[in-house]
Amino acid sequence: MFRKELKTASKKALLVSLSIVLVAAMLAGCGGGGQTAGTTSVAQTAATTAAQEVTTAAAQDATTAAQQDATTAAQTEPPATAAQTEPPATITDLSFFHWKGEERDTWAKIIEMFENENPNIRVHMEILPEDQYYTTLQARVMAGEGLDVFMVNPGSRFATFLRADAFMDLTGQPFLDELSPVYLSSGQANGKQYIIPLSKSFVGFFYNKTVFSDLGLTVPETWDDFLAVCEAIKQSGMDVVSTGMADSFTSTWPWIESLVQYTDDLDLYPKLARGDMKFTDEVFYNTLAPLQEMATKGYWQSNASGTKYDTSITLFATGRAAMHNNGTWAIGAIRQANPDLDFSIFVPPFPNGQHVAGVAPAQAPCVFSKTKNVDESLKFMSYIFSKDIMEIYGNETGQEVTNVNSVLTDSQMMEMAAIGNSGQIYPHYFSLWSQIDQDIVSEITTRAMLGEDLDEILRDGQTRLESLNIEVED
Repeated sequence: MFRKELKTASKKALLVSLSIVLVAAMLAGCGGGGQTAGTTSVAQTAATTAAQEVTTAAAQDATTAAQQDATTAAQTEPPATAAQTEPPATITDLSFFHWKGEERDTWAKIIEMFENENPNIRVHMEILPEDQYYTTLQARVMAGEGLDVFMVNPGSRFATFLRADAFMDLTGQPFLDELSPVYLSSGQANGKQYIIPLSKSFVGFFYNKTVFSDLGLTVPETWDDFLAVCEAIKQSGMDVVSTGMADSFTSTWPWIESLVQYTDDLDLYPKLARGDMKFTDEVFYNTLAPLQEMATKGYWQSNASGTKYDTSITLFATGRAAMHNNGTWAIGAIRQANPDLDFSIFVPPFPNGQHVAGVAPAQAPCVFSKTKNVDESLKFMSYIFSKDIMEIYGNETGQEVTNVNSVLTDSQMMEMAAIGNSGQIYPHYFSLWSQIDQDIVSEITTRAMLGEDLDEILRDGQTRLESLNIEVED
């Protein structure tokens, strides 16, 4: 290497020296007498040409040397480190699909926190109204794509998608250890855990505390008290109770809150499916009778059958209706519609009933059985069911969460939770047949709330049940 560099240096020196001599000769020629301006001697021309050739050769040689030096430097440079050659981190896109539009802001906050702790995962939340949600969900399950984490309701909805093999088995996941076993049971089948309820809730009558105070009303303790409260509100010119009967799923809520007053039989729906009970039985007449009486007295708001779910909440939140029939899952939506509304909830004292709150496991997240993002989906599930995140969710949405270690501080939620803690689970959530607890129940309840004849309603319900020819597995 040293000899090569020495040889190159000597060659450069020789070329420079020769250039000096030739330039000197040119200058000498320029100073000779007998030459006129603008003429060039042969000697001058030769000298100039020689100088140009030498200069060009020197430049070419210098370029070659520079290239050789660069090659040598590259060969002696240390290799690039792993950090310099490692490709950018891969971002996983995770879908989160549900129908809880009133919880959008809370979920957006939780997702942002999750992404900050997991920068390689991006959660894309999609929300549809419930009546559109299940149709879209069914299509995606059948297609086998477009889902990672999504929600379903316990009960017949769960059973429907279980039969479609929509759920990943979550049995044994560590985060389950912090959750209430009672509510976990509503998401189990064949000894395996498939869906996980976020919260527990109950259905009742929300009431505007300011309106009650202005009219001198108190929370009713008997059915006669309740009818008197309703009449006083009606006479004031306000709508008494808002409900959204235009969305069929809302019509099941008055049914289930009334039904639990007259039976604690959790096997009721299987008995209907097997033919061991009939809709014409007395327990179902008792269930619908109070709802029909409210209709005949004009206590449901005007045009209830044409009112959508969201509109029914707005009617209550803006003070047009003094009461609102819904579940505690709607607290967030009511607050969103009117943050300043002073309201609470009570269980209606149906005639000759137990006067207990019927408690229900609410919306339940799960993982799609065909997800391509198993690890990321489980990481997100573990995160949202953790103690701290469940506290955020519970306090912001006003729901009592299923993580037994979470401490909720929302005073209104705690007041309502005290009512639910003394209740019992609805039989409705142990039904596996949506044709019964969704279709038939929704239809007969809506008709009762419109004031139709109960005997005729229940006979029609039984006829429809028998036409289904349901086969019940042992």
